[in-house]
Amino acid sequence: MSVAALASNPEVIKLALSEQKRMQKIALYTVLGIVGVILFVIFWKRFSRWFGKAAEVANIEAMQQSVNASNLTFPKNQYSLFADNLFSAMDGMGTDEESIYGVFRQMQTDDDVSQLIVAYGIRTVTDPRPWYSNKDLSLAQSIKDELDETEVKKINVILAGKGIKYRF
Repeated sequence: MSVAALASNPEVIKLALSEQKRMQKIALYTVLGIVGVILFVIFWKRFSRWFGKAAEVANIEAMQQSVNASNLTFPKNQYSLFADNLFSAMDGMGTDEESIYGVFRQMQTDDDVSQLIVAYGIRTVTDPRPWYSNKDLSLAQSIKDELDETEVKKINVILAGKGIKYRF
């Protein structure tokens, strides 16, 4: 059979049209699936960030209630300055590990570390790289986000050397 004969055959035309419709459906479902996955990821990130932030806020509030002011080595406003120093050392491009270690070397008690965590609160950490988004992080989250395992271990060694039980 010639191509012209096939093209004029109603059965062939019907079969071709049904195949075309099937391919269109597959393309449509593929596009909808991709869009669905993208939307799921966007909403998942937003909701998990919101729920994660709510949990961290609750942890910080509980920690604030547990701080024994008589065990603090410094006036409360000093912890805000320490927290600002830590934030400056971690925010943006690059990390000043020595500044971070310096702050933790000044902590003398578990309540000092707890008050520092409370003073740090939740802060928006910026990232100058365009493909990263800003993050709202607690001190523990910021440390884990900015430092590698060896650097976090160094902070924990500094704290352990002073008899402080808190670990990052």
